Amino acid sequence: MKKTFVKIAALLLCAANLILLSGCKGTVGGYTYDSAADFREDEGEIFADVPKGEYGGYTFCILNGRNGLPSTALDAETLTGSVLGDKIFNRNYNVETRLNIKIEEIRDTAENVYQAACRSVMADEDAYGAVWNSASYMGAMAANGYLVTSDYLVEMDMEKPWWNKKATEALSVDEKNFLIFGDLQLSYYDAHAMVGVNMEMISKIDGMPNPYELVDNGTWTVSKMLEMAQMATADIDGNQAMTYEDRYGAAIDRNAILPFIFGCDTNMSSKDNYDFPVITCINNEKFFDVYTLITQSMYDRSETMYVCEDNEADNMTDLGMFKNERALFVVTTIGELNELRYMDCEFGVLPMPKYSADQKEYVSYISGEDIWALGIPTSGRNFLRTGIILENLGAETWRADGVRDTYVDSTLEFKYVNDEKSRENLHTILSSGRFDLLEVYGWGELSEIVIDEAASASEKLMSTLAQNERSVKGDLTDFIEKISEFE
Repeated sequence: MKKTFVKIAALLLCAANLILLSGCKGTVGGYTYDSAADFREDEGEIFADVPKGEYGGYTFCILNGRNGLPSTALDAETLTGSVLGDKIFNRNYNVETRLNIKIEEIRDTAENVYQAACRSVMADEDAYGAVWNSASYMGAMAANGYLVTSDYLVEMDMEKPWWNKKATEALSVDEKNFLIFGDLQLSYYDAHAMVGVNMEMISKIDGMPNPYELVDNGTWTVSKMLEMAQMATADIDGNQAMTYEDRYGAAIDRNAILPFIFGCDTNMSSKDNYDFPVITCINNEKFFDVYTLITQSMYDRSETMYVCEDNEADNMTDLGMFKNERALFVVTTIGELNELRYMDCEFGVLPMPKYSADQKEYVSYISGEDIWALGIPTSGRNFLRTGIILENLGAETWRADGVRDTYVDSTLEFKYVNDEKSRENLHTILSSGRFDLLEVYGWGELSEIVIDEAASASEKLMSTLAQNERSVKGDLTDFIEKISEFE
């Protein structure tokens, strides 16, 4: 890092005003998370065996995809007063000092990062100690045989709370972890799907149920959301035609399809007892029932739903319609909530709705495009050193009032989650995240096929999937053969 360390305590506290969540907890990756110091009563024990090293000024180069969200940053040039940025600066400075290294971050678009990482591996260059990028791109690198498994990083203790073991193992194949998740880079939290609701609109429409109560009693379902959406739909300008100037029940785009499907506790793939992928959406009655419910009620271009196209103007996107109070609901991600910071009205956070009240739990979809994963290129020369550096960065991230605490607190600080029910729902969302192997690794581009079919409200998905079954299984077989080389 080319930076000067400035010891000014005021900068470290600037604009913090962080909210301690002493009574509000959730679980991510099997670990309780909150910002209360009492969680770290065993802090000395947790950090006691973090490995040490002396690397003589070695430059640890990180290649990192850029998506515009602060949670994806891995380095900061200097202290600026940015709450999260200053925590990242101090974390890296402490690790640099402890290990006698320099951390250099190279940021570019997700596509360019993927291309640069692949080129370095093909040229057998030890150019990047670690790569963070969209999990979909990292999955493609794994499929090409360009990433080592976590077993190569012997000094990384995946049992420690700064590594998200549950998320990492969710995307393993044959018990090999190519994509690694942890709190060094916080987009895991940002990527969870959720529903935003205009609470002021709720209070002004007669007979509208309280969505918080629906969530609490387990009756927040797709059907209930549709019922409320229909109640909210109104021809505001009275011209007998629904346009973006009227009020819709919900504003959605094509990317909301999979969050709805997964929220109904169904998916496109799973894993067998031997940790191998199994395609589950072909000839699956529940999957098609859910698909039909979502597409025929939300993507049929009815007056209730405002379906945004890719080329919409800013005020006509799903978030734009919601910000302008033209939609009761919006389907988005936690990371995109920042776009709603300056809304004038009160709004709340809800999990994705269930398929029916009989469904036991709420499920939050995590898109492979939205979440950033860590991968280690096979062209690395010293995986022991890499593991020690990453373990130290992870431990420093986890320290009380560090990067992770600051992110979680500042996320909950925003006015759109300043009521207790929205905070509880946010923790429900963060504790119910779910990936899909098929979507992350892109086998047969089947997830895109499902999205394309649903976005056009096609009734031919079953036959379309059957036509593409051979291609999907071919890609899957090639992937398994490739990774079998790693022992």
